[in-house]
Amino acid sequence: MVNGVCTCPSTSTFVNGACVCSGGQALVSNVCTCPSTSTLTGTGESAVCRCSGSLGFIDGVCSTCPAGSSVVAGVCTCSGGRLMVDGACTCPSTSTFVNSACVCSGGQALVSNVCTCPSTSTLTGTGESAVCRCSGSLGFIDGVCSTCPAGSSVVDGMCTCSGGRSMVNGACTRPSTSTFVNGACVCSGGQALVSNVCTCPSTSTLTGTGESAVCRCSGSLGFIDGVCSTCPAGSSVVDGMCTCSGGRSMVNGACTRPSTSTFVNGACVCSGGQALVSNVCTCPSTSTLTGTGESAVCRCSGSLGFIDGVCSTCPAGSSVVDGMCTCSGDREIVDGACACAGDQDFTNGKCVPKCFWTHNNVGYECFWTDPSKASLALNNDCEISSPSALDNYVADKRTNKYDEILGDPVISLTATNQDGSAGVTQKATWREYLLTPTTLENKVTFDTFGVFDLEMTATDYSGVATCSGCVAIVDKYPPTAETKCQTTEANTLSTAASYTDGKLAEAITQESRFAAFYSDDNVKNNGGANDRCDDVTAEMQDFFASSASTLASDDNRCFDDDFVTQLLDKTSGGTNLLASATQSELDGLQCTRCCSKSLTLK
Repeated sequence: MVNGVCTCPSTSTFVNGACVCSGGQALVSNVCTCPSTSTLTGTGESAVCRCSGSLGFIDGVCSTCPAGSSVVAGVCTCSGGRLMVDGACTCPSTSTFVNSACVCSGGQALVSNVCTCPSTSTLTGTGESAVCRCSGSLGFIDGVCSTCPAGSSVVDGMCTCSGGRSMVNGACTRPSTSTFVNGACVCSGGQALVSNVCTCPSTSTLTGTGESAVCRCSGSLGFIDGVCSTCPAGSSVVDGMCTCSGGRSMVNGACTRPSTSTFVNGACVCSGGQALVSNVCTCPSTSTLTGTGESAVCRCSGSLGFIDGVCSTCPAGSSVVDGMCTCSGDREIVDGACACAGDQDFTNGKCVPKCFWTHNNVGYECFWTDPSKASLALNNDCEISSPSALDNYVADKRTNKYDEILGDPVISLTATNQDGSAGVTQKATWREYLLTPTTLENKVTFDTFGVFDLEMTATDYSGVATCSGCVAIVDKYPPTAETKCQTTEANTLSTAASYTDGKLAEAITQESRFAAFYSDDNVKNNGGANDRCDDVTAEMQDFFASSASTLASDDNRCFDDDFVTQLLDKTSGGTNLLASATQSELDGLQCTRCCSKSLTLK
């Protein structure tokens, strides 16, 4: 009591109903007093008891400060959030001492050297495994109970991101030098993910930024299993890594092909229908692998085989060999069918070079110049010889079974017009053809013009051989008139002639001469195809018409004995003008028939 007022000593404060002495003093008989081994320095609430030398207070006794502590305001004070317990620096029971600091477990925070859960959570468990738990499905983000964002879940009370990502501003975020692939962060350029951070090995440095960043070893070294190394044979440095060529992988420091492949011409070739996917030999999804090593084969189910990596029904002429649809006779599957290469034919069970009548299958030309011929023969007229055929029976002078009749074996020649009309085939026995080939050649005749495909077929006891050619039958004799056309003088056409019986007879004669000019009796043409394509014009201006009209045919006659009758039929209303009109009216009538025809033989 001081001056009638309850008063704490001058070197203390009144806290929670009690006087608390400062700086290591103890309240003795209402007086703040330093231990006997120390002295008071300072005044008021900042006054501190000081031990002598380097000693400090522990539980009010001047003592040597233990490891991890130092004298602070006269008191041995522990670092890193630890408390002095029984003369030793000790972390709270629910924490561990890491990197010189107490780290509280399970979302707790260190407050005044005490691990404390946020106010919205409760502590479960004891010791270092104690965890603050938010209510419901919430988890901690930056010490606050929150709904965990996409890609995270509650782990030990914390919203924890999956795949090596970290929580940044409330979202799961990959390291800047990584990509997120198949649910995991993949660091670029030889980096490793360590505690959610992409890190280069200690013997290398990072170059570049973002997803293109690469760890670089010094000199010509590259990474093998995260270690800067000399790249082995068959590999080179690609993006900082020792990378094998040809589909091989780095195994125990050496470039190694998949076990079910061979290394051919610098590339791994998988066996039995497998495909190389990410340096691994893999069967298509519709098949299974049988066998091991280089003899392993992908097998389709049932009788199916592979065509272009797909299980399929094998086409005609093929069968399943080592899992693949394989054609006989050196053929390959093209568009789902067995076929020889472009310059070959499939003959007698094997692919053989195509046979042509001429080198590079250059076509023949046969000119039809004689109009007296009704057709042209292949050899006599076109001077074309068919290919030679070899037969062992003829070579050793034996007789073929059917040398007396036209049955197999036989030689045949076929000519087919490319206009689509049916072809003609002539046959001969082997003996006849070998002795007198022109006999068969001249049986092949052409009675029209055009382009014809030629084919020789040689049929033996065991097979068939063919040889192809081409000939163009060319018309070299144009239609020619024996009696030439009698042309009409131009000046006779300029003025119309007045009608008389004589003038009409003259016009009829001229038109008949024109028709006789282009008649078949007057025109000489090649016998093969008398079809002509003459250039024709024919038009007539009839009586009262104001202009000429085209005639349907040049055979239509303009002048004949019915001329006057036709004129009267054209008069208006059928009135007889000669009986009803005056002479002046008759003089003014325009009743003229004018005819013009021309034709050029082609």
